Amino acid sequence: MFEIYLTKNGIPLYGNLLELEPDQLFHEKHSNKLAHPADILSDKLSNLNGRLKTMVHHQHDEPISGNKTSSISDYILEINSFYDSLFLIIKCLTKPDGTDNQDVKIWLKSIKAQSYTDFVSSTNKNHNLFRNISNKVKHGHVGISTLTVHNHKNIMVHGFYIRSITGENDQRGPDPEIHMPYKGCKTAFSYNHFILHSVGCIFYYLHHLNKILFKTKSKNDHKEESALNIVATCEHIAHAFFPDEYSRPYAFVKRQDDGRILFKYPYRYNGNKELFQNIHRVNAYLAFNQRTGSSNGIMPYLPLINRKN
Repeated sequence: MFEIYLTKNGIPLYGNLLELEPDQLFHEKHSNKLAHPADILSDKLSNLNGRLKTMVHHQHDEPISGNKTSSISDYILEINSFYDSLFLIIKCLTKPDGTDNQDVKIWLKSIKAQSYTDFVSSTNKNHNLFRNISNKVKHGHVGISTLTVHNHKNIMVHGFYIRSITGENDQRGPDPEIHMPYKGCKTAFSYNHFILHSVGCIFYYLHHLNKILFKTKSKNDHKEESALNIVATCEHIAHAFFPDEYSRPYAFVKRQDDGRILFKYPYRYNGNKELFQNIHRVNAYLAFNQRTGSSNGIMPYLPLINRKN
C-alpha cells in the first residue's frame, strides 16, 4: 500500500517535471517531437477530470440514456489514454539514440530503457482491467448496460457492466473476461467502487513514475488543479458497493483537519461480519433485439436474492 498526504500543491510528479533543467529534457530532440512532459501530464489530468465529472453527472440518468453509457466508455478510454501518455513522459526524459518510432512503447523497449522496464513491472498488472475494457469498447462487439442493486444494507447502488454475447439465442450478459463470477452469479461494477478503484490506480501510476524518475521532491509550490479536483470528487463517494467489490481494492480518501488529504491505495473495506451477499433487489435494463423481437439477458446478482446464507 502507498499512502500520501496531498496538499494544496497537488502531486509531486508535476512539480518535479516543472523543475527539470534544459539538459535533462529531450522532448524536442526526438524526430517525433513531444510537448514538455509537465504539459503532457497536466493536459491528460485535465481530460481525466472532465471525463470523470461527466460520468458522475450522468450516473442517475435513465438506463437507456445515451449520455449515461457514452460517459462511461469515454472515461474508461481516457484512463487507458492517460496510462499510455505516461510513457511519453518517460520518452521526454530519455536521450535519443538515432532511431525513433511513433509507438513510444516499442521504442523504449528496443533501447532497453530502465525507467520503462521499471514502470511496466510496477503498474502493468493494475492497468490490465482498464486496458482490456478499452480494447473491447474500441474493437469488440460489446455494449454497456446499467443497473441498480439494493445492497445488504438496503442502500440503492448504481452501476454498469460490459455487455457481450454470452450464450445461444443472442443471450447477452456481463462479459466473462471482464466480470469475474461471485457465489455462482454474474457481476458488474458499481460507480462508487469503479471510480475509487480507477482513481486509486491513476495515483498509483503517478506515484511509481515519480519514484522511478526522481530521487528528490520539489520544495516549491506547483499547484496542479485537475489532480486535486479528481481527488475532491472521490471525497464525496460513499463506500457502498456491489457484493463482490467489498473484497477488492480501492482508494481511501479523507480530508484532514489541517486541510491535507489522506490518500491510500490499495485499501480494502473492513467489515468481516457483514453479509454482503444478502442483497434486497436488482433492477437492470435488458436490451431488446429487433431481429428476434425479444430480450435474452442475464441479470447480474439476481441469484443472490432470497438465497439462504
